[in-house]
Amino acid sequence: MSGTDKNELRPSPRAAETRRAALTMLADNYERMGNIPAYRRALHELTELEPSNHATWFRLGNVLAGLGLHEQAVAAYARVLALWAAPEPHFNSANSLVALGRLADAVKAFEAAIEMRPDWVECLTNMANAQLELGQHQAARDNLEKALGLQGDNAQIRRNLANLSLFEGLSERALALYESRLDVEPFTKMPTYGLAPLGRQSPDGKRILVQWEQAFGDVIQMLRFVPRLEARAEECVWQLLKPLHDLARRAFPGITLVEPGQLPDIAFDARIPYTSLPLALGQFDDAMVPSAPYLRPDPAKVKAWKDRTAGATPLIGLTWRGRELPRFRSVPLPQLVPLLRTGATFLALQKDITQEERRFLSLFPNVIDASEGLFDFDDTAAAIATTMLVISIDTAVAHLAGALGRPCWVMVKKASDWRWKASGPKCVWYPSLHLFRQQRFLDWSDVIEKLRLALLSQKKQDSAGPSPVGQKP
Repeated sequence: MSGTDKNELRPSPRAAETRRAALTMLADNYERMGNIPAYRRALHELTELEPSNHATWFRLGNVLAGLGLHEQAVAAYARVLALWAAPEPHFNSANSLVALGRLADAVKAFEAAIEMRPDWVECLTNMANAQLELGQHQAARDNLEKALGLQGDNAQIRRNLANLSLFEGLSERALALYESRLDVEPFTKMPTYGLAPLGRQSPDGKRILVQWEQAFGDVIQMLRFVPRLEARAEECVWQLLKPLHDLARRAFPGITLVEPGQLPDIAFDARIPYTSLPLALGQFDDAMVPSAPYLRPDPAKVKAWKDRTAGATPLIGLTWRGRELPRFRSVPLPQLVPLLRTGATFLALQKDITQEERRFLSLFPNVIDASEGLFDFDDTAAAIATTMLVISIDTAVAHLAGALGRPCWVMVKKASDWRWKASGPKCVWYPSLHLFRQQRFLDWSDVIEKLRLALLSQKKQDSAGPSPVGQKP
């Protein structure tokens, strides 16, 4: 076919413009209708028709990001940036990079956006969150302080600053800032029952509702304050999910428990969400924290677990996965193979073992699956009491082991929670815990190798005689 023939087959400029206008109208209509698949198709066609139109690429990137297709979104934003120098595509690309776990790249993209728009509060806070995940605490603090200077009434910024401050230990300022969490989601969805949070006021002589918040680990950590609040308040009612009731009643005889959402017919003076207890009780220094242990297992259940695991020695509890949030704290089970090959017997304390995980564990006869016997935390506490040691990620099992005073080695991600602080192997909240810290974001290999060597060293010590397991790996 000749060159003239090819030109004859090309649409005329007028026809191309007509098609572009029609596709643009279709895309706009699909967007208004919420027909995302059709909207995405129309935008794709528009990028083929007009590859140099940055606005279309930007819209496509936003659609892809909204669908969770972040790799494709980043590629679309890259096309935008090749055509249009603006902060918005850098910012949106950075958010997709965060979703992909590419935090170092995300920080660079956030920085590019801030260079163009220095007073962008949302960009500063998102960048600080990424820096915090990377363990860059000072850089995160600098950006949050700048954001707070621009928007001093922003509760989310104040909450993030509180988390950073708590890494340095309990203080009145940090705990007061931490109250700002109650002004952001999901805390704003907590029922108020017509009661104001106690905040910094004294609980002395008051009728107090202690309100469930966050998750099991947070509440287990705060149960240590039961005796102190009960000694000062006139009356206390503690909201507690059922799986913790038996443990709490055994540890604190006479405690009044209700399920979250329930409200007894009492004229309460105030409510205290669980992690506000240190502020209400004036615990403004780490040295003031009541030490563990403060929970204890059911002796009958401990005996039952010992019978079930008879002959297994050394017996090591193991937990590797938590909920989706906080991100990046779970360890993929196959990565723990070096530990499973150390010659120890493991008691899998993971309650929600998947079928895939169960098939994987079946390859290791030295792993006992405890999941079918774990109906509540009282059962888990008894199972922990039969072990020589627990190895866990940052999850409720680690808190429970610490609250029981049992040896536990905790695998802590690079951006640790404030409870574990930023460095060091010890935990002020739980003396029996030893922290193994991730050195590189998303890379657990160094942690697992240290655990493997510690287990082998412990095994060698055990063969030579008794040793303080879990206290000093």
